[in-house]
Amino acid sequence: MGTTGVDARLDEMRRQIEALEAKGRWSTGEAKSRIQRQLGTLRQQEACARAAAEQRTDTFDEKVEHFQARFHVAESAVAADLSGNRNEFADGVDDELHKWDTYFERLQAQTALRAANARERAESSIGELRRDRNAIAERLAAARTSSEDEWNEQKKQIGVARDELQRKADELSANFK
Repeated sequence: MGTTGVDARLDEMRRQIEALEAKGRWSTGEAKSRIQRQLGTLRQQEACARAAAEQRTDTFDEKVEHFQARFHVAESAVAADLSGNRNEFADGVDDELHKWDTYFERLQAQTALRAANARERAESSIGELRRDRNAIAERLAAARTSSEDEWNEQKKQIGVARDELQRKADELSANFK
């Protein structure tokens, strides 16, 4: 791929981050913190792709694909955090969880290319991420049928679990740099 194509892809990554940042600009509280963490992760991944492009490594395409998968997670997470009611929130988190599935599949594919020992550790971590994701889905299903008082507590617990899932996924992802 020529320099122009690489530059265009990097510019697109930047535009996507800026658009997501604009959506979350007026958020407050926990939503604002969660959105800032999402943006931080995306900026780190953009920087990795940019470094791969500058060093002309053969990992640039992989970095961009990894970014796109993670961007879709962030985009769904932001939509959930900015939702106006409990149904929109629940639907948004459900969409986010499906995007995490795609992201975990991407990590799993990268894991297959690692040495046996590193691959086993990574696969174990991915399995843990999937269990955490499924626990969130179960909590979300229970929250959908909860009373208004229970809902607020469930939403907080779901937020904590989402934050932890993101932290663990980003930590594992950092090992793939």
